[in-house]
Amino acid sequence: MRRMGMFPEPKPKKKYQPKPYEQMTHPGERIQIDVKVIPRRCIADPELRLFQYTAIDEYSRLHFLAAYPEQSTYSSADFLQKAVRWFKRRGIHVECVQTDNGFEFTNRFSPSKKTC
Repeated sequence: MRRMGMFPEPKPKKKYQPKPYEQMTHPGERIQIDVKVIPRRCIADPELRLFQYTAIDEYSRLHFLAAYPEQSTYSSADFLQKAVRWFKRRGIHVECVQTDNGFEFTNRFSPSKKTC
C-alpha cells in the first residue's frame, strides 16, 4: 500500500543531541537537592523511617545533609531554608536550586500553595 502512495513514507527520526553540561564558574551558582530513603537496617530503631535530604554545591562539591521523618513539601521547604543559611555561613550565596521536580519539591499534592 505504501508503494501505491496510500501511506506516506515515515519521516526519519532526529538523532538525540544531549545538551552540553554547563560548568559552574563560582560557588553557589547552582546547588542540587535530592531526597533518598535511609534503609531501615542503617537505623537503630527498626520502626523509625527517615529520609535523607542532600544539597550539593556544583562548583565546590560542598555537601549539606539532614534527616527528616517525612518526605513532604514542608520538610523540603524547611531543608531549603536550613541549607541556604548553612551555605551562607560558609560564604556561599545560593543563586539557583535544581531539583528533580519530585512531589516533595512541588505543590502538586499540597493543599496550600504557600511553602515559605
